[in-house]
Amino acid sequence: MSLEPKKDKQLEYTPFQISVLSYLTIEESKQQRDNTVFGNNSPVGFTYNYRFTTSINELSTIVSPNLIPGDKPDPSDIFTRTINEVIELERKELIKYEHERSHPSFKGEQYEGFYVTTQGKLFVRKCFVGLVPKIEDKIQYERVVEQTEANTEVKKYFKELREKLIDKSQDQVVEMIISGMKEYTVVGISIALRLLGHI
Repeated sequence: MSLEPKKDKQLEYTPFQISVLSYLTIEESKQQRDNTVFGNNSPVGFTYNYRFTTSINELSTIVSPNLIPGDKPDPSDIFTRTINEVIELERKELIKYEHERSHPSFKGEQYEGFYVTTQGKLFVRKCFVGLVPKIEDKIQYERVVEQTEANTEVKKYFKELREKLIDKSQDQVVEMIISGMKEYTVVGISIALRLLGHI
């Protein structure tokens, strides 16, 4: 039997990938809260109650700049690496494309819609459990909030959120974090990734 420590599964994913999965999970959770499907109503024969989709094109305007893949300021390198990160999530069955990728959109693969799978949502929830001990350290938590790019109102919101999380169970903390991120999704994901040590 090997005595080597088990590798942390979270470390097998890049901050960009965790950010994408978190974003999709939180946006789908918003749909559930608002009782909406793709804005208003479900197409005929649609079997899922809620399913938020996005594309690489949409993510390019949402994801934090420091999470965008690519080591050099070369547009084709950044785009190729971004595509590869999303393909890796699909390969691990954490996201699925809306349509068969063998028949790509005439607009190009950056417009292909994809959504988070059950495995992806479970992975995000498991990641957020790791925030519980980080939130208990007030100094570390507030330092991370201050270092995150956001206006004063948003920073105040997340500082006040911490007070509500203290002395709650893990399940309650995860639910409240996801609920809190519904208001400021991108900033919330950035704070979570910083607290977890991914960025």
